[in-house]
Amino acid sequence: MITGLCHLGFETVAYNMPLIDNYIVCFTTCRLLSPSDHVVASCLWLNAHLGTGIYIFSREHMRKTTTYYRVVYSVFGSAIFNFGSVLLWAIAKKLLPRNDIARIAFGLSSGLCFLSVGHEYLKFVDSQVDREI
Repeated sequence: MITGLCHLGFETVAYNMPLIDNYIVCFTTCRLLSPSDHVVASCLWLNAHLGTGIYIFSREHMRKTTTYYRVVYSVFGSAIFNFGSVLLWAIAKKLLPRNDIARIAFGLSSGLCFLSVGHEYLKFVDSQVDREI
């Protein structure tokens, strides 16, 4: 069952704070920074990819593979997760009304939904791992 936003406990939020921070930062980067702030935006993107990649790299199901494949799978998962989200937000920007509050609400709620589903998925995958590591 997917953990709803209202059911997120303090431990879950504290454990996932780097990912939540990355999503909020990346979403608002496109909205708040001017085109001349490429350095700041690039640093925030790097932070988002590193945070997500390290989170995936450190999961229990990844411990049974070699370091090379852990890095490859983590980079792939981070890129798909971050760029897939941004692709959805770019499409949604064209479909949503020109109301900043509606767009921000959609971005934040969809970002939290992605985080919740991603966290539940990785917990499920980790639960399938044999504990004899």
